[in-house]
Amino acid sequence: MKIIFTLRLTFFVWLFLALVTLALFEFELYMPGIWAGMEMNDILFSLQTGSILLTLCVIPVALKLLNWRYVRKQIVRGKDGAEEAYLKWSSLRCSLLGIVLFFNLLLYYCTLEKTNALCVLILLFAYCFCWPTQTKKDAEMEPAE
Repeated sequence: MKIIFTLRLTFFVWLFLALVTLALFEFELYMPGIWAGMEMNDILFSLQTGSILLTLCVIPVALKLLNWRYVRKQIVRGKDGAEEAYLKWSSLRCSLLGIVLFFNLLLYYCTLEKTNALCVLILLFAYCFCWPTQTKKDAEMEPAE
């Protein structure tokens, strides 16, 4: 149960960080649209393209991470350190999605481009599939047949 608590804490830390960032920009403590209209078109285009590609690459990697052969060997129940390995890899999965979510949220508020807002929504949807439960943990730690 301690592992599930730790994973849920990791899950909520990234959501809390995104929520604080959202509040800071919405209440204009940080200036939204600070890069909007600036003569940085090439840089902004590269940042937005990179963030979209990063979003498209991170989502499948994060959602399938625990099914990779290398990871699966470490988290199979009955092995020494399987619980710690499960905690490590599940935390990495949440962190990957959380970092990209935070990056897209910052980029959206700095540029006010709707493509980054769409990436944030897609990442939030994917993030919901990482919600840690005991039954999910038991299923992911079962040996492959």
